[in-house]
Amino acid sequence: MVYRDRIYVIFEVRDLDSVDFSQVIETSKTTVRKNVKKTHTFIKYEGVQPQSVARVPSKSVEYNYEDFLLILQDESWSGADII
Repeated sequence: MVYRDRIYVIFEVRDLDSVDFSQVIETSKTTVRKNVKKTHTFIKYEGVQPQSVARVPSKSVEYNYEDFLLILQDESWSGADII
């Protein structure tokens, strides 16, 4: 699959232990990207939502690649100085 086929979900950092990293593209809770305040993170996967992701209490809706790029441009993810 290509990047455009990936699905993205945002959730609170406190829920990182709920994710089975063998089911997603990220490798561990120490390598995920966090927002500027370090309160939220995201994971990505391909195909059907993994069971461990489905159980994350604070998960957002699923986003496609194009929509998620717009989210990452927000200063809460990139910081005002980067944009």
